[in-house]
Amino acid sequence: MVVAYEIVVRLQDAGQLRQRGWDQGFAVGIATAAGVGNLFRFPSDRIAHGIAITAVGNVPLRATRAGRLSMWKGAATAYAVRNGVFGMLLAAEGMTGPDRPFEGRHGLWEQITGPFELGDLGGRGGDFRLLTPHLKYWPVEGNAQAAVWAAQSVRSLVEVDDIEEIVVLTYWSAWHEIASEPEKWDPRTRETADHSLPYIFARTLVDGAISLASFTEQAYLDPALRPLMARLRAATDDAIEAQFPKQINMRVVVTTKQGESHTVEIVNPLGFPPNRMQAADINRKFEALAIPVFGQEPTKALLECWWDVTRLATLTEALNRLDRG
Repeated sequence: MVVAYEIVVRLQDAGQLRQRGWDQGFAVGIATAAGVGNLFRFPSDRIAHGIAITAVGNVPLRATRAGRLSMWKGAATAYAVRNGVFGMLLAAEGMTGPDRPFEGRHGLWEQITGPFELGDLGGRGGDFRLLTPHLKYWPVEGNAQAAVWAAQSVRSLVEVDDIEEIVVLTYWSAWHEIASEPEKWDPRTRETADHSLPYIFARTLVDGAISLASFTEQAYLDPALRPLMARLRAATDDAIEAQFPKQINMRVVVTTKQGESHTVEIVNPLGFPPNRMQAADINRKFEALAIPVFGQEPTKALLECWWDVTRLATLTEALNRLDRG
């Protein structure tokens, strides 16, 4: 896990692939190959071939997460992991890969990113990147986490029916991912809905929270919600953009039909450093997702088992508890 996270986070940060329109699966696949190679203690030359095979054979487009989102959005990263495993297993059996997939002719640098440096790896002068990723508290896209908290705060200040206009100010990446396309303002699929700022904000205003039930077809196609979504505007804010990504910020200005104005600001919502989720937060999220599937007592047993996973000689017991068969 340390090896995989070290590579995926550094490759994403240094290569800026997402910003260039390439999906996260590229870095995820390479990190998977490296992690598998390390796990099985393959020789370094075999690991190099596995990484090379994965790199040149899997360059996914970020079209996966644009426009009207499909079921593929939820499977694309798992597909990249599968390809990383397969590439490493091929190399373990003796398949060789290109010798310079990154810096060589027609490699990643020449075709997509230009040269970059990963920096000193963790344990070799740099900080371990495993400590930097965050957990999402709500079942929505990462940039939309702040929107749920902001909508809850707005809901405590004004009656929904009294709202004339909602202006959401945020950083460019949030606006670009969840508010910049027409499809996000009229989500017609479950996958589009959980990447739609106006839908997530309006749904939270009406229901008080976001859950898996918020993404049933009946919920996201609800015609009664569209007028409320239409009262919302989203825009970037230079000051907020200047603080990103060191600080996650969303400012919401609500104007009522009576002419009153209310401002809500969410800074580093739960899950983002330095406001990391604690054990109790993780338990609440897990229970909300698992109890409908496993039931109350099995879910409790699952939590106890996985929190104490380091005492197990193998993961078999913990994994068996996830088998509903």
